[in-house]
Amino acid sequence: MSYDDLGECPWSMNWNYDGSLLGATTKGKKMHILDPRKQGSAMVAPCHEGSKSQRLTWIGNSEQILTQGWSAYMERQYAVWDPRDLTKPLTLKKLDNNNQQANLHYDDDTKTVFILNKGHPQAQMFFMHKTGGDNGTPTLQLIDSYKGEDNAQGWYFLPKRNVDFMSNELNRALRHNGKII
Repeated sequence: MSYDDLGECPWSMNWNYDGSLLGATTKGKKMHILDPRKQGSAMVAPCHEGSKSQRLTWIGNSEQILTQGWSAYMERQYAVWDPRDLTKPLTLKKLDNNNQQANLHYDDDTKTVFILNKGHPQAQMFFMHKTGGDNGTPTLQLIDSYKGEDNAQGWYFLPKRNVDFMSNELNRALRHNGKII
């Protein structure tokens, strides 16, 4: 599988829930939706205006896309997109003023979004809900944040069978700081 029309190295790539589409963000501030059964991009749209790297993840089996990037004023923001209409996001809101590169992880069981900062000891957890009912606008509500002692190089989520639900764990992740996990 080759996608030459991306034109540059992608910053983030993620498969949708059933593996029928692949989403990618590139340095050209564009989001590409790719169909693995066809050559070329199925859809291309502008993403965030900022020049720093952007991240993309699919929101479970809802067929919506969550992106994290920066505004033109270097404010970190998130957007929720409907892949059937990429002309404008369903939601575009400021997240914070943190300038760290982040990775996104969405847990469909608990509707939780994890924003994991690379090179920084902090991780944030958000609950994704729709304001105005089931057909409303998707928004993120901060649940909690975790701050470790050392800067994190990466985060690795364990399968759900390793989670202890009886002690109120939602997920279990391993944090890599360059020396130990």
